[in-house]
Amino acid sequence: MSINHFHIVCSPEDGVTAADLGDSLTRISTVTSLRPNFQARSGTTNPKPKSARAELVSIRAPNGRKRSPGGRAVLAITNWLGNEEGMFALRMVVVTIGLSVPAVFMSSAGFFYRNRGLWAVIMAQLTLVPYTAELLFGSLIRVFGTIVGGVIGMVVWYIGAGNGPGNLYSLAAIFAPAIVLMIWCHLFTSPAVMPAGIMMGATAFLLAGYSWSDTQIPQYGTPGVGYAVFWRRVVTVLVGIAGALIVIFIPKPPSANRHYRNLLSDILVNIGDRYALFASSWKDPAPDLRQVAEEEALAIGEILLTISGPIKLIVFEFSSSNFDTRTLALVCNQCMILNHNITLRLQYTSRFSQGE
Repeated sequence: MSINHFHIVCSPEDGVTAADLGDSLTRISTVTSLRPNFQARSGTTNPKPKSARAELVSIRAPNGRKRSPGGRAVLAITNWLGNEEGMFALRMVVVTIGLSVPAVFMSSAGFFYRNRGLWAVIMAQLTLVPYTAELLFGSLIRVFGTIVGGVIGMVVWYIGAGNGPGNLYSLAAIFAPAIVLMIWCHLFTSPAVMPAGIMMGATAFLLAGYSWSDTQIPQYGTPGVGYAVFWRRVVTVLVGIAGALIVIFIPKPPSANRHYRNLLSDILVNIGDRYALFASSWKDPAPDLRQVAEEEALAIGEILLTISGPIKLIVFEFSSSNFDTRTLALVCNQCMILNHNITLRLQYTSRFSQGE
């Protein structure tokens, strides 16, 4: 990048010396030690105390041409409707209405009620997530949990009831070890596979509960006994997941790979801004430098720890990017190291200025 001209300017607002590079790039100057001498010679003092937060904000402030109020309003509305959160909300509305339509027509309402179509609606809402990789992984573990839970529920029902209407005491006796198994899955399995444990427990209890209700309190619309409940449950779960998969790929599947690349690039920019803050204040640090450094480090560290696990799910995504799961995981790890190191630099700069 060529530099057309370079001259030192002083901000009239906070008195911070800055270097103007070209027409659009402004960085905080590292020549901060000249400020006390200049103030001593001029006999004036800065009315506003130096603030690390203000310097960091000035580093991050865009210097491009400002848009008109109308343009900003149109852009804000477009971003609100077309961003990832807006598209996710739109997909949720579409899949909910699409799967609920049979319940409002007279010709299909009975079919919807008898076959528990509400299970498909709930499953679509639970399965739908903002990104494709997480949806594919969640779909697989939910189907697995449903099948395992259905098998457990059928074992409990047929052992406790046999071919008869069932007995409360026998069902309670056989349900005890099943409940222990499901509680163990809730407590000791990884959070990533927690939906499988939830689906397992829900399916087992629904199967046994509806089977008992059908034999003890016959009423219209009961899904049946034992295996009849199981296959209805599996079919509605698959229908709900299929609905979520359809809407996630229309009009364009949201890429988790692209999301994590953008997020990591923003984090690297944040680290670069903090290094610029270090370079501009290492001789004359602001009183709040340590507080600002810790706040920024905690915010970035929380984001990195949050995405370190989901990055591994990119293997389920159909992506042609050169940044695969291993590469993004390495970048995330390097960002953690850089975040730690720049925080230590800022903290030590603040401590040395205080004579600690």
